Amino acid sequence: MDRCREIFLKKTSDYGTAWRILRQRSLTDQIFIKASR
Repeated sequence: MDRCREIFLKKTSDYGTAWRILRQRSLTDQIFIKASR
């Protein structure tokens, strides 16, 4: 959960809240891709 919070805060810092308009599925895919790296 801490990792998710860290990602959320970094994304908010980098992109503002605009990234949240992404579809839930798309967001999940992006988190998976980032975690896989």
